[in-house]
Formats: sequence, structure tokens, C-alpha cells
Amino acid sequence: PVFAGAAAALTLAPLVIAYLAPAVANAAIGAALTVLAGIALWPMTLDVDAVNGFFQHQPPIRPAAFQLFALCASAAVTGVCALRLWRGVTLPTIAAASYAAAAAATPPAALTLAYLALTPTRENIRAAAAALALAVLFALLAYAFAARHRATQGPAAKLTLGAFATAAVAGVSLALIFATREGTLTIALALTALGAAAVAVRLDLAAMRHCVTALGLLICARFAAEPRIVGADIANAPLIFNWLLFGYGVPAASFALAGWLLRKRLEDTASRVADGLAVLFAALLFFTQVRHALNAGDIHAGASSLTEQSLFALTSLAFSIVLVRLDAARANIVFRYASYAAGAVGLALAAGALLARFNPLFTDEALQGRGLFNTLILAYFAPAVLAALLASFARPVRPNWYWGGALALACALIFFFGALEIRVLFHGLSIGARRGLDLMEAGADICVCLVLANAAAYAGAKAARADNRLGLAAAGFLALGAALAVPGLGLLANPLLRPQEIAGGAVFNSLLLAFLLPALLAAVLAYRGRFIKPALLRPAATVAAVFMLFAYASLEVRRLFQGPDIRLWSGFMQDEWFTYSAVWLVLGVVLLAIGVWRASREARLGSAVLVVVSVVKIFVFDLAGLEGFLRAMSFIGLGAVLMAVGLVYQRFIFNKADAKPA
Repeated sequence: PVFAGAAAALTLAPLVIAYLAPAVANAAIGAALTVLAGIALWPMTLDVDAVNGFFQHQPPIRPAAFQLFALCASAAVTGVCALRLWRGVTLPTIAAASYAAAAAATPPAALTLAYLALTPTRENIRAAAAALALAVLFALLAYAFAARHRATQGPAAKLTLGAFATAAVAGVSLALIFATREGTLTIALALTALGAAAVAVRLDLAAMRHCVTALGLLICARFAAEPRIVGADIANAPLIFNWLLFGYGVPAASFALAGWLLRKRLEDTASRVADGLAVLFAALLFFTQVRHALNAGDIHAGASSLTEQSLFALTSLAFSIVLVRLDAARANIVFRYASYAAGAVGLALAAGALLARFNPLFTDEALQGRGLFNTLILAYFAPAVLAALLASFARPVRPNWYWGGALALACALIFFFGALEIRVLFHGLSIGARRGLDLMEAGADICVCLVLANAAAYAGAKAARADNRLGLAAAGFLALGAALAVPGLGLLANPLLRPQEIAGGAVFNSLLLAFLLPALLAAVLAYRGRFIKPALLRPAATVAAVFMLFAYASLEVRRLFQGPDIRLWSGFMQDEWFTYSAVWLVLGVVLLAIGVWRASREARLGSAVLVVVSVVKIFVFDLAGLEGFLRAMSFIGLGAVLMAVGLVYQRFIFNKADAKPA
């Protein structure tokens, strides 16, 4: 009684002063703080834990008196301040704000403190009923002050209307918190936020707009405390149609609609927060559903898989596309930055998880599926398609680095899809790197790079205006093919160094796929390079074509003479050694003819290189290694070719360069 009396006296004194003198209206806030301090500091019974020796707080001393004090003191503050606001139509804005804040904030805060002191860990229907009654009371006060505002059009009445409407929403929220748990709480709070948005727009109340923000943050705290919505029970829930769908889906839809309603009146912080929360809750819905579906209902599982990471990447990229399209339709700063965030997450997941951490080439984890219809379609092909769509949609409305990054990601994913599917053809569903690399597989990987390079060059050349960025993509694929050829064909699968036989017959064998087909694809790319930049694309592709053609011809000659095993330490035959010179000279002539026909400087340079190599070989090696007829034929053939080359240059190249225009 002494404590309650002292608290009541300390409350009434500033309250009376504030009522009588609007100039010191801040005393009302002091009275409200005194009430809340009295509730928070009410003496508690103490009990000593016999095991640990710690003091434990028990319920307040004289709970009935505690509840009576909380009720009467908070009601006194609200009643006195509401009466002063009703009578003071022309109160200054600062004074009206002080009275309204004390009147609207004290009862909800007092009820919350009382609930925490009495039953903080379980549902309390009596507290929920009290909060609901409080909401009804404030709704009636708001209705009365709405009529007052229409009659006077004064700022004090409108400010009070907003404060009481906000308190009504707070009362409803407290009732839901006190009476519900788990999934129903998040749904109820989300629907309350939607209702608050509708009231804020209907009555043009700024304070109510901030209620939407506050409720959204409250829901975020609820998700942070328990993202499973209903706790461990979610493990036994069915796929898709479970509490995750309602616990995240209803808040996402509610805040999306709330943001739309708030923007109808004004685009401000509240509307942007509502939009942001809608995007966040929708993303959480998809991510938690994926975790639930692929981890036996345990969304906190520590393990992951290629399938799960691919679904995460797909979700992020899909969100990026949707947000880019929404922002393009109607500029929205939330959608803009959310699209950046979703794109960054998608890029990180694809680069870090799909291409590295969970790449089946490195993990040696067997793929799921049958034949070519396996996990790789979901993990690489589908994300590549979405990344390409994102680059296409983002190009007109996003910086170069954004859509360029999406395009680079699409290129990387589609290459890995093709390369890994080829590996499935050779090794089955277990495609770990420890299974090695053979000649045909290495050639097929290079062919994938060159096919993609040709596709990019063709698309870039066929664009309304030559798209040089696709030319850069073509150059990138060509460089990747070269990077694979050096360690692949040059070392790991080189039949001259490795103990592997050439599969197939004397002509139709694995050398066709490993060297001749890449040479033809590089030649086609060199032709495409005439119509698109960068300028280095054409000469680089020509060099690649000449090199691969030279390698094919040389290895095919060795296959004809040595059989399937063409390793270097088998030695050389006289006929084989002569045939190299003849084949290289023929290739030089063929390239020269192509260079003259297509006016290709690169082909002529390739011809010159082959002829020079042949000259060096004949004078340095054939002179010492060949005997009799073969030595003579080698020199005769070289002379004939050099004469033919000189005549071609004199007739078709030098004369054309010296010709004067008419």
C-alpha cells in the first residue's frame, strides 16, 4: 500500500499540473513514465533456488493490488489527457502531441508490463481480453475525435485521432500476442498491419502508416526468434501446404497489398518498408520451403546438396527478374535495390555453390536421374536460362556491370552444363575428376566452347545493330576453349604422351572429334568474326583453326603408320617421316588458296608458317634422316611448293596491292 500510494501521488501531481497549464504539457508524459515505472518496479516476492543458490523472481506482491494500480493509474492518465484534448480544440501542436502521446501510449505499455510480470511464458486469455477491450476503447475515442476533426479541422484533433487509432491497433496486436502462439500470431499481426494501412489511407493518418512499419518489424522479430513458425512440429508437416506457406505467405501478401494501399496516398518510408517486407517474406517463403522439402522437414539441417543450392539460385534469379520487371513498369527504389540484392545472392550461389562447392566434378557425388536427364538440367541449364533472361530484361534499365554479370554467369553455367553432360556420356552419373579425362572427352569439351562461341557471334552479328558485347562473349568462349586445350589435349589426354589408344579405325577415329571438328568450328568462328568485334576474334579463331588442323593432320599420319598406340617412344619410320613433310606442304598450299579466295590475311600467314616449318624440317631433319628416293622427293616437293607459292603471291597478291584505282 505504501508503494502504491507513493506511486499514485507521484502520478497525480504532474497530471494535475499538466491539465491546468498546457504550457507544461510535458508533465503529462512525466506522469505516464511514473505509472510505468511504478508497474515495472512493483515489489516482487523473492525465492532462493535451493540447488543453485540464486534469487528467483516470483509474481508481484499482492497481485490484485498490482493489477488495480496498473488499471487505475493508466486509466487516469488517459482520461485526464483525453479530456484536456477534447476541451482544448486550439491547443498548440507541441502541447497536443504531449497529451496525445501520454494518453495513447500509457495503457498499452502498462498492460504489456503487467503481462510480463504475471504470465510471461504462456497464453493469457484474460490479458488478451483486456487488450481487446483497450482496443475498443481507443477505437471509440478515435471515432469521437474523427467527428471533432471534421467539425473543427484543427491540427490538435487530427493528431489526437492518429494517436488513438494507433493505440487501437496496438491493443489488437497485444490481444493477438497474449492469446496466440506460433503460426497464428504472424498471420494475425500481418492482417492487422493490412487493416492499419487501410485505415491510414482512409483517414489520412500519418501515425497509422508508421503502425504498419512497427508491425512489420515485430513480425521480423518473430521470424528471427523461430523461423520454423510452429517449431519442431514443422518436420512432420506435408510438402508445400504447411505452416511455412501460411506463416510466410500471408505476411508477404498482406504487406504487398499494404504497400500498394499506402502508395495510393503517398510514397514514403512506410510504403517502402511495406514493399521491402513483402519481398523479404516472399523470399523467406521460397527458401524455407526448399529447405523443408529437401531436408526431411528440418530447415536447420547443417548439410546441403547440389539440388538444394540450384533451387536457391533459381529462386534468387527469378526474384531478380520479377523485381527488375516491376521496377521497369513503375520506378520503385525498393524493387530496384531488392533486385540488386537478389541478383547478388543468385550470382554468389551460382558461382560459389554450383560452380565450386557442390560441383559434382569436385564432390564426386553421383547425379540423380537417368542418362542425360539428370540433376545437371536443374543445377546448370535452368539457372543459365534465367540468368540470360535477367541480362536481357536488365540491360535497358540496369548498369552494365549488373546485366553483364548476369550474362557472364549464364555463359559459365551453360558451359558447365554442356561439359558435365558430356562427362555423363563417358562416365555415367558419377563424374568426379578422379575418373580422369580421355581424348574424345577433351575434344568434346573444346567443341562445346566453340559451339557456344559461334552461337554468341551469330547472335551478335544478327542483332539490329551488331552487338559487340556478344562478340566479347564469343571471344571469352574461344579463350576458354584454348585454356582447356592446353592442359587437356596437350597433357592430360595427349596420345603422344599418355598410354591411351586411338579409338576407331585408321580414318574414322577419335582424332576427328578431338582435333578436326574443333578446327572446323574455329574456322566457322573466324568467318563469323568478320561481322563483329573485338577485332582480335577473327585472327585468334584462325590461329586456333590452323593449329588444330595441323595437329589433326600430324596425328592422323602417325595413326596410319603406327596403329592405335602412337606414343612418341615408339620411334618413327622413314615413310612416316617423309609423309609429315608432304602433308604439311599440302596444308600450306590449301591455306594459301583459302587466303587468296577469302582475302584472309590470317590464312595466308598460317600457310606461311606451315611452309616455313616444312622448310626447316626438310633441311634439318629430312636431310639427315631420309635416304635415297624419299630424300630426293622431299626436296623436289619442297621446291615445287615454293615455286607455286611465289607465283601465287606475284599474280594474286602483289599485283593487287600495286594496282591503281581507275
